[in-house]
Amino acid sequence: MSNRYWSLVALFYIAIIQVLPLTILWYFATPDFQNQTIFNFHFILWTPLGITIISICGAILLVYFNVIRLKGMNFVISIPVLYSLVIVLSLTPLSVFWRMFISFSTVILVTILTSLVISRVGTFKNKKCKKLSI
Repeated sequence: MSNRYWSLVALFYIAIIQVLPLTILWYFATPDFQNQTIFNFHFILWTPLGITIISICGAILLVYFNVIRLKGMNFVISIPVLYSLVIVLSLTPLSVFWRMFISFSTVILVTILTSLVISRVGTFKNKKCKKLSI
């Protein structure tokens, strides 16, 4: 795949596989928009977590097959974590402000940790490639 399309593929992957289903679930499964039509506790709890895990595993496969760059994993991991936390925290009696505060604080920490892990993996990968070329 051409280098100029990697960001576009990552953007479409995030939009179609992660943001669209989680936004629809957030709209219909939480009382934030006064339009809650899904009331099943287990569905509200496990569906966003399942979507998050499946999308992250799919993104890892796409990185392995060089469809998405490794640096794109920062967004692939942090965006569904944010949505999942917002949806799951809607089951608590906290106000919207505190739910968003907890979600964003957690996502900032997850993004920092993800960046550190990705930089370590990239460094390891580059060292391994240099050893093979020598």
